[in-house]
Amino acid sequence: ASPGYKFSKWLVNGASVSTSRNYTFTVAGDRALVAKFKPVYTMAVTPDPPEGGDVEADPVYELNELAKLKAKPFPGYCFVNWTQNGTVVSTATNYQFNVTGNRELVGHFALGHRIDASVYLDIGGTVTGGGVWGAGETVTVEAFAYPGYVFLNWTEATNVVSTSASYSFTSDGNRTLVANFIAQPAVKA
Repeated sequence: ASPGYKFSKWLVNGASVSTSRNYTFTVAGDRALVAKFKPVYTMAVTPDPPEGGDVEADPVYELNELAKLKAKPFPGYCFVNWTQNGTVVSTATNYQFNVTGNRELVGHFALGHRIDASVYLDIGGTVTGGGVWGAGETVTVEAFAYPGYVFLNWTEATNVVSTSASYSFTSDGNRTLVANFIAQPAVKA
């Protein structure tokens, strides 16, 4: 196959007769064979910095095939994000997408722990304090309710970790915190 393509199948009179690149058959007369090729796309992934961790992806994909990228931070580092041409495309350690063309992605790592702070379903307010924090640093995440909402609690997985809108803790590992808000009940006159 030429660069950018891979062998697909052998055809005889438009019908597939083999998907093997090496097709063996008994000659019984004239036969017109057609080799079909599919376009493939390359996936180049690099870590930044290289001492921060490993990144993995298959190097070649077919159109619309599901790409599965993995980032594995080394001890003392955390994964931050995937970028393409300097633009963040995902913060997921295991990033998946359907391939539509050649891509060059960079997996970014940083010393410390990644603290993710978000709002449940993006309803009711905003949060601050997420980012990368050094081991032993004091982290404070804060939740701010929109008008008509009140802060309820911070959760991690399904566990309530604080009922205070301002939650402080020591950075000792990666954390994913979610602020939960509820609508204020209507006041009856």
